[in-house]
Amino acid sequence: MSFSIMMNRGEAILLDKFLNITQSDRFSLEIINNCIMISSISDDLSHFTMVKINNEFFSKILNTTETNDNTQVELEGEINCKESLDKVTLPKIIFFKSNMKTCQFSLDDSNCKLFYTYKHKIETNISYDKLKYTSLDIEYLSNKTINIDIDFFREILYRYTMQYVEIFIHNNKLTWNINNTTISINIESDVELFLKVSWNHMKRIFSFSLYEYGELSISEDNQTIQILLKRNNVIIESFLANYNEN
Repeated sequence: MSFSIMMNRGEAILLDKFLNITQSDRFSLEIINNCIMISSISDDLSHFTMVKINNEFFSKILNTTETNDNTQVELEGEINCKESLDKVTLPKIIFFKSNMKTCQFSLDDSNCKLFYTYKHKIETNISYDKLKYTSLDIEYLSNKTINIDIDFFREILYRYTMQYVEIFIHNNKLTWNINNTTISINIESDVELFLKVSWNHMKRIFSFSLYEYGELSISEDNQTIQILLKRNNVIIESFLANYNEN
């Protein structure tokens, strides 16, 4: 797989935000059906995020090669995953530079390169070698889904600090338990569930406010929570281990 992406300052800032949703020292990248797909998973396998970026998001994409050949494997961890043979794994990269004008990200068979342009015709190059880590995809079957109020979630996550997010959904109400306080809103859903996930992970998912649509779902075995968020040409799917043992 080889291709090149040209991005401006704003695109580089957003790309860094997407990569920061899950705390990891590496990320995987692939191209499927005119979408760039970036994924990362935490070391303890409790948080996995996949960002699907339409090619219209970037200023320019050149020399695109598509592959898509996945092989199933069994892995131990909080979230069920499968090995992916069609992804390239790279070290964590910070794309935005404070004085940059443009950044060109190029990937070939051996490494990736970042070519920056600055004012006064200054140019710089940075190279990264590919990593020999196994790339992962999530295995997830959902049976319960609700739409979520993104602003409401952000308000609570940034007003309080807890170890876990504890949310009950019962009788058309969504309720947060925070210390000795309960905060509820009415929702149009007959879903009944309880979820308990990392507060820090959830806060990172809602770290900026440009989403246009969001939904929450739980897996059939009640072990994994999915947060799906959309904005413009981007879809973010973040999966969290559910610590609820009930």
